[in-house]
Amino acid sequence: MLAKHVGLGHWMDAAIQPCDWETALSASAATLGAKAMCLAWRDSPAGSVAFCDDQTASREFSAACKQIALDPNSELAGEKRVDAHTKIIWILSHRDCRHGQRYVALFALVGDGPFDHAEFAAVASIAQSAVAARGRVEVLRAASALKAAALDQLPCGVAIVDAQMRVEEMNEACRSILRRADGLSLHQDRLACRGAHDQASLARVVNDTLLGVAGGAVVRVARSGGDKPYVIRAITSRSGRKTSCVLMIVDPDEAPRMGSEIWRAMFDLTECELIIAEGLVCGRKINDIAQQRGVSVETVRTQIKRMFERLHVSSQAEAAVRLSRAVPFGPHVHTGERREPLAAIELTSGAIG
Repeated sequence: MLAKHVGLGHWMDAAIQPCDWETALSASAATLGAKAMCLAWRDSPAGSVAFCDDQTASREFSAACKQIALDPNSELAGEKRVDAHTKIIWILSHRDCRHGQRYVALFALVGDGPFDHAEFAAVASIAQSAVAARGRVEVLRAASALKAAALDQLPCGVAIVDAQMRVEEMNEACRSILRRADGLSLHQDRLACRGAHDQASLARVVNDTLLGVAGGAVVRVARSGGDKPYVIRAITSRSGRKTSCVLMIVDPDEAPRMGSEIWRAMFDLTECELIIAEGLVCGRKINDIAQQRGVSVETVRTQIKRMFERLHVSSQAEAAVRLSRAVPFGPHVHTGERREPLAAIELTSGAIG
């Protein structure tokens, strides 16, 4: 079955790579001795039927394939005469493609000479598997994109590293930390601490975590200028093969998180109370808040008392803590923007243990 072996690689490449099916169709047509080939598919129940031809397909051939594919009375396998010397043969995975099933159909334009129908059936089976595989890959990619967007909402840095400290993935907060290069940086795609001692400690914790010895261990990473250190916690999955672990990087200089929409929904705060809430979380004094709003200090005090009742607290410190804890998300990140590759923020400083 030469076609099966020759066509498999092209079809699987098209399934995993973000490219069209044209190369796989052209390669299969050449192997089978067909004049042209066409693929019709729907890889999700909610999608419409799509079509792809190879480079040699004519408009007449494409139109005929579409007519056969969309006709609920078409046989699952059959042939149709085009002219005295040419015919279309096909194999469909479903008889009716209009009622939400996944759907794959392969067509070939052939002459009256010898044609191996068994080989064509093998290629059709490969095409069906490839379309199904692409559907699964696209689901995984969509889920991965959603997870990345969720990680970008976290205020702490998140980096996935292997045993050699190579960074496999990171969120936006981690990228921001690495851009500073004041305690952590990237060196040849590896996470590097500023000091050799911290690098050795972090590498040891990562390896212990992967071995299941010290899951959840914490490491302090010194920063330049005597600033408060980064605190890193290493965690990994509880089961399965452990080849990577997650590093949660707490930034001591992280700006207070604001969450007007969440505060309004959670505590039913008024617009005036929301302004006061943002001021308290930022550490502003009552006088400053009153001056900013253009009202008296007593007015602000009265509004603060009403806000305390909504928050079920009795002091400004308790209010600031409760408000901060109610906002687990970082600033909004536009996930449609192109992410910077690791090389774009690579910094050569830092030790590698």
